[in-house]
Amino acid sequence: MGTKGASGLQKVLFGSNTVRVINRCTTPLLAIPSGCKYQKLKKIAFTANHIELYTTKTLATLSNILKSYQAKLTILHLADSNTIAHKRADNMTFLETHFPDAAHEYIDVVDKDIVDTISTYMKDQNFNMLAMVKKPHSFLERLVHSYTEEKIAYGFDLPFLVLTNPES
Repeated sequence: MGTKGASGLQKVLFGSNTVRVINRCTTPLLAIPSGCKYQKLKKIAFTANHIELYTTKTLATLSNILKSYQAKLTILHLADSNTIAHKRADNMTFLETHFPDAAHEYIDVVDKDIVDTISTYMKDQNFNMLAMVKKPHSFLERLVHSYTEEKIAYGFDLPFLVLTNPES
């Protein structure tokens, strides 16, 4: 999905329509901000917060992109108050099995702006794309809270692959 950003607002790269689609989409979505110049995918970052368990089906699109472009994957392990230890261990085993060549970086996001932290890291390391698994939220939750995928969509200037868990 190509985006133009919202007009008349602060520097917003993905518009409200894109964020709405991200919130409601049940299939993987690749959002590309306006002004983003094509470049071969060489380095992809995947954020892992370990709140839900990953499955082969959930990460199939990411796996296909990695193979198609022969891109390198770096898994950004985000640790905050929502990290659940046993899910983290299970996900680590899953990720190491399915992405054996991936690099792993551990980022503590407690008391930090998660979007700034990810964005700064990705720019410093010259990544081409960010991927994350979207956690489903109810209408009421979306009305009251803003979530990481929304914050990234509103303030990120690289292609953003939003994966969904088909079982959710």
